[in-house]
Amino acid sequence: MTILVTGGAGHIGTTLIKALAAKGEHILAADIREKGTPPKGAEHCYNYRQIDIGDGDALDALIREIKPSCIYHLGALLTENSEKNYHESFRVNVEGTMKLLESVKRHGPIPVFFGSSRGTYGLGLGDSIDDLTLQRPLSFYGWGKLYCEGIGRWYWEHFGVDFRALRFPTVIAPGIRTPGHWAPSMMEDAITGRPHRSLYGSPDDCGVFLYIEDAARAAIELMAAPADQIKMRVYNVTGMNQMVRTKDLGDYLQQRFDGFSVEYAEQKSIKPNTPLIDDRFARDEWGWRPQFNSLELIVDRFKLDFVQPN
Repeated sequence: MTILVTGGAGHIGTTLIKALAAKGEHILAADIREKGTPPKGAEHCYNYRQIDIGDGDALDALIREIKPSCIYHLGALLTENSEKNYHESFRVNVEGTMKLLESVKRHGPIPVFFGSSRGTYGLGLGDSIDDLTLQRPLSFYGWGKLYCEGIGRWYWEHFGVDFRALRFPTVIAPGIRTPGHWAPSMMEDAITGRPHRSLYGSPDDCGVFLYIEDAARAAIELMAAPADQIKMRVYNVTGMNQMVRTKDLGDYLQQRFDGFSVEYAEQKSIKPNTPLIDDRFARDEWGWRPQFNSLELIVDRFKLDFVQPN
């Protein structure tokens, strides 16, 4: 049997494929990019297909052809591109997800994992958020993800599609230079000894981090959990449940890496509070526990993965 991973050429998709290959799974990675390269260790069980996730006919044909045992749906336009190209974001992120669920309804049963985001939260947040907190996003990307969470639950309730999802916070890994993400590039520059100019992080901007290997493992563990344990359907997960300001990270890296310097971005506007993330439902229902749950452990692993890239 084959597992389908959409967005399989992306950072989380690549890490997920490597983890699935280590479990002996066969994977078909689907992505808009022309070519895909198998992660180290997955060469023997990896196939690639270029596909536009927003093309419902092509997606339906692929699902009908390979009859996947499970789908990990990670393909999406990210936050900055969604703000600039919101019509395309709707076509790919929202319509693409609904077309995928419709294909699963037609050709299933096929369990579906959906990669959602902390960006589904926004207005009126307190000091922490959990799976019961009112979701009022601030970005078009966040609204699209929230809509997909809702229609995923609807397909479960009306058609029995086994839809499960995780809301990821800031995912950390070498090579991530996604617009708006200030932490990974700062860590990378500290390790390589380069001075860092933060394009997106002013001193008081905050983040809650999840290392990429934990993100992939959380997805796999969620999909492996017995059906009777899954109550929420959509879960928050986090690695270190501690608020990290841009300047706090810079200070830590300057202490750890001699000679490292940071120039922060200017604070152009007051940004909403970034609350702590309460992931107790994931912990209680299917036993989620992060491996990299401190800044020290995350930077340690980042350094190892950067020096010895996979």
